[in-house]
Amino acid sequence: MGLTINIDKLLCYLVGIFVPLVAARLSVGSYEMPLYLIPLNLLFIKAIMIKMRERYLLEQENLYPVLLMLSIIVSALFSQIIDVSGIIKMALNIFIYFQTIVILKTINENALDIIFKAAILSCSAYLIVLIYIYIIEFNVLYIGVNLDHATKEGRNSLAFMLAFMVPISIQYLSGLAINKSKILLVCIIVNIFGAILTQSRGLIIAIIISTTIAVINLIRKGNWRTSLQWIVLFSAILLFMSVYLPDVFNSIYNRYSTIGSIFQGDDIGYSAEVRIDSYKYAFETFDSAPILGIGYSGFMESNFTGKGTHNDYLKVFSELGLFGLFIFFLIFKTTYKKCIILMNSTNEVSKLGITFSVITIFIYIIFINALETPLFWLALGMLRGIRINVPQILGHKLPVGGCKKEIKTIYLSI
Repeated sequence: MGLTINIDKLLCYLVGIFVPLVAARLSVGSYEMPLYLIPLNLLFIKAIMIKMRERYLLEQENLYPVLLMLSIIVSALFSQIIDVSGIIKMALNIFIYFQTIVILKTINENALDIIFKAAILSCSAYLIVLIYIYIIEFNVLYIGVNLDHATKEGRNSLAFMLAFMVPISIQYLSGLAINKSKILLVCIIVNIFGAILTQSRGLIIAIIISTTIAVINLIRKGNWRTSLQWIVLFSAILLFMSVYLPDVFNSIYNRYSTIGSIFQGDDIGYSAEVRIDSYKYAFETFDSAPILGIGYSGFMESNFTGKGTHNDYLKVFSELGLFGLFIFFLIFKTTYKKCIILMNSTNEVSKLGITFSVITIFIYIIFINALETPLFWLALGMLRGIRINVPQILGHKLPVGGCKKEIKTIYLSI
């Protein structure tokens, strides 16, 4: 069904507008609901009213998050720590994942393009406000989410949103030759600039790695021009900062130069020290309950510092044990598989955008905890909700008749 009804487009625009607004939330009891869940739920209601093929939902690979939820419940039952509110939040997040799949499988995939374009514009507007308030009014060298006073608290939520948005923005650079949108170009530059100003080392490392993969993918396809455009743009942004914002540039440079201190045995800084201690403690807790883990949210409860693991792979490893880690590996494996297929089979910027966004997220969660955030599961649901052109994957034309079973088998396998 195409996006012929204005209400569909409006709801998609609202999802895109609200996604970057990390500080704008509605409180429902102890659960803080991002604003984009309102139009997303309305789209879901619309989708389930349309006759939908149930096989989309019942694909084996789409059910792995349900197994992860099962491992969370089992781990809680066999541990002394039961975080009921955390378990409920995780169940709601996985429901968001399924909602997103249903929406994209039911509504025309132009929905993804509409959401992303609105999100790019909204993200840049939000970042311009933050840049003005933090850099100009608060006179600091970074940006955060607190609009009352400068604080580094909450920067991880801003950085994680940008881990989702910046790879999408970068992919839309390759579509500018067709769209010829100067406004979109400016917004994309602002989004990249904002990601740098968070001064999040993990975010920038994740973006650099995923963008490098994207550039290699472009070169492999013979698209040298776009890859050179990306390199020139990033270089121009860094050159602009070094000339016109030297204090900010030096502050960022100093933060990244401390990474080498970890290997040299010098003063590594508070952030790196906390992470290293958390990693060590994660392995200690795993030894105490290797099969089912110490229980969901048990790491922070048992850790005297009250700090998280700063690494979602270690969080699953510590709290859900080998059982949960195996299921999370299956989610990672199927995600990797879908990303590879999309990189090889499409040049659509919206599909490649969410592909490299998810790649960035899976790299970034090495440095932060984001598994419990709705945005993580929204992104994963967007990736899983993309349909793939089977004849294009096969690389040859399929016969018109007598091949429905073959097509169905291949379709379900991806």
